[in-house]
Amino acid sequence: MMHAFSWFLPVMFGCAPPDPVVEPIPNTDSGSDSGSDSDVVEPTPDLDALWGPEDTTTAPFTRGMVSFTFDDGWLGQATIASPKLVERGWKGTFYLVPEWFGTSMDGEAFMTLSGASDLVAAGHEIGDHTMSHATLTNLVEPEVFDEMADCQLSLESTLGLPPGAVANFSTPHGAYNDAVLADARLLFTSHRTGEARLNTPATDPYTLGGVLLEASNLDYPGRTPDDVEDVIQLTAERRSWLILVFHGFVEGELMRVTDQPLDAFDRILDEVAEADVDVVTIAEGVQRMPHPP
Repeated sequence: MMHAFSWFLPVMFGCAPPDPVVEPIPNTDSGSDSGSDSDVVEPTPDLDALWGPEDTTTAPFTRGMVSFTFDDGWLGQATIASPKLVERGWKGTFYLVPEWFGTSMDGEAFMTLSGASDLVAAGHEIGDHTMSHATLTNLVEPEVFDEMADCQLSLESTLGLPPGAVANFSTPHGAYNDAVLADARLLFTSHRTGEARLNTPATDPYTLGGVLLEASNLDYPGRTPDDVEDVIQLTAERRSWLILVFHGFVEGELMRVTDQPLDAFDRILDEVAEADVDVVTIAEGVQRMPHPP
């Protein structure tokens, strides 16, 4: 079976992805005046419909957790997002692509090797996002394994990290299949997907859910600023693990649909700070699972 970000390919080919269909919670306030616009209550997405019902079959984590993860190695991750995390005493997980260091795409730059070194110096975790950002489901062995293993070796050697330090992986475009998972289990302690869901102690660490937040989906159910606030609170209440996924950060006008508006990012930081959750790297979250790899 192949998995991929449902939103990604339509964006790549220039057409907007369809809005997910979510049944709203009906307004049952019989005392409201239907003739007054000021009394109209906007439908609110059903959290269970968006994130699934609470898992009552296994004990939750001791505390809810939120992870900030960043894909591809965009320059703004090192110059904008990282300082905002460090200011709060938090660490993130940055999934990097060695072949993209010092290059650019659509006018937006990727970080240099020096920028990646700054992330390490700040205490962030470095993750594997393949050597060239290949769509792994389009490759055959040993190409799939080599994309992962070569990236891991390159990041550890060029960033001065000990063997095994790059221990967690995310697939480009969220595309994976059984062969990708088999290689991931050989090389890493986890694999983060692009599937929007909360993680529990029963989640397979090689199919961790990740919630993508970017300019192109700010009005999607589950991705609006209010919905993100709700899911952060839900994470605290259920004592589950929310993994947030970000791409580009730029000052001023956004350059790509995958960029993250800074005001929305700042609001997320504030909401996480106010919630009863721990901010953890992927490595730290995996260690809190009942049977870490």
